[in-house]
Order: sequence, then structure tokens, then C-alpha cells
Amino acid sequence: MSTLAHNLATGAILLLAAFLGANANSAVWYVDKDNTGTEDGTSWATAFNTIQEGVNASSAAGGGEVWVAEGTYVGSSSPVLTMLANVDIFGGFSGNETAQNQRDWKTHVTIIDGENARRCVNGANNAKIDGFTMTKGYSPGDYTLGFGGAGMRIDSVSPTVNNCIFSNAYSGYGGGILCLNSSMATIRNCIFTGNVTSYGGGICILASTSITVENCLFVNNNGAGGSIYNSTSSSAMVNCTVMGNTSTIGAAFYNYSGSSTLKNCILWNNTTSEA
Repeated sequence: MSTLAHNLATGAILLLAAFLGANANSAVWYVDKDNTGTEDGTSWATAFNTIQEGVNASSAAGGGEVWVAEGTYVGSSSPVLTMLANVDIFGGFSGNETAQNQRDWKTHVTIIDGENARRCVNGANNAKIDGFTMTKGYSPGDYTLGFGGAGMRIDSVSPTVNNCIFSNAYSGYGGGILCLNSSMATIRNCIFTGNVTSYGGGICILASTSITVENCLFVNNNGAGGSIYNSTSSSAMVNCTVMGNTSTIGAAFYNYSGSSTLKNCILWNNTTSEA
């Protein structure tokens, strides 16, 4: 084979491999808690009943997307959902969509419910969760022992969290989210409300973490740092609104031995009992 032919053949093989890889990672798995028939996750008609089944199937196939129909999803273990690398999870579907942009997460509310007994979600690298309400998460106790982050725990990974609501959770560290040992976690367009904790009503950031929080609303949370408690970490808070939070220290935001940037944020009507 000539050098030119060899190069052309090699290029064709690489392009084919890239094409196949891209298609493998774009595979969609379906979840609908109300499906009562066959469950293999390959269509809405045969959707899995639990989000974890969809995530596990997607991961085993090399990654892709999991589309989740509206409804309330609960579990018997903590967390209710464990994210896995290379799997993006999208809520907000009615259960008949053929394209991701047809979903409406505000109308077709998709809930992960900790039932005041367990954490809602654990994060993962190269993974996204988008369009969910995480509510009634529960994870008191020392964060070094695996506790904390009643809504979501991000530990040594860097997921992307978009268009999510974290509400009515209780934790010692991070009512909505606990983020530690993470290099570049991103949280966008999320709402944190009604969460109660000792540190970080909305988000608690610890252990040399770097995190970006954009276009988020923090309202009526309670804990040291009404919206965010940042310790020995780097955080950027951009275009956020922080209002009506209460705390023993740092009514709106508390930074302890860390590096924090607040840009274009509104801090209003937050209160603290600090002397």
C-alpha cells in the first residue's frame, strides 16, 4: 500500500471511530416512574421506573443522556441517586418528547425526594444534572465521615448542575449542596430555598475546592453563611440574588480563610444574630 493510500485509510478509520464514539455517547435512556409495562429504558414506552437504572444503563453503554419524565422519585438508600461519569441526566419531560429541547422543566416538575431520611444526589465527574427539584434531603453529621450535602454531595468530582431547585433539606454542612475537594464544579440557574444547616444554608464549600455559582437565587435558608459558607476554598458568585436568609454569622455570605469573588449580586434583607 502506498503512503498516500495508507494515510487515507488511517484517516478514514479514525473518522469512523470518532463517529461511532460520538453516537455511542449520545445514546438516550428513558425513565418514567409511571411505566407499568416492559422496562428496558430504550424508549418512553419501555422506560425504566427509577433514575438510577437509567444512569447505570447509560454508564454501562459508555455514557450518554438520561431523560426523566415528570413525577416524584424516591429511594430506599442514601443517596437516592448516584451520578456516574459521562452520563448527563435531564428532568422536565412529559414522557413523549423526541428532542431534548422539547422538555419544560418548570412545567413538568421532576422531583428527587429524600423524604427527610436520606441525601438526594451524589455527584460525578464529567456529568450533568439538569431540570430537577431536590427536596427534603437529610444528611446530618461530620462531613469527613461522608455526611453533609443533604440535597447533593460533590466530593472530589466536578459535575455541572443546571436549572435545579434545592429545597427544605437539613444537614450539618451544606443544606442544598456540600462541595469539597472539587477542582471546577459549576452551578447555574438554580434556586436554594428553605434549607437548614449549621454551615452553608444553600452551599457549603470546603477543602480547597474551586466552584462557580452563576445566576442562582438563595432565599429563606438558615445557616452560617445564609447562601454560601466558603472555607479554605476559591469561589465565584456571579449574577446571584441572596435574600431573606438567616444565620448566626454571615447573613448573606461567609468567607473563612478562602478566596471569594462576588460580581453583580444582589444581597437584600438577610439577617444574622451575630453580636
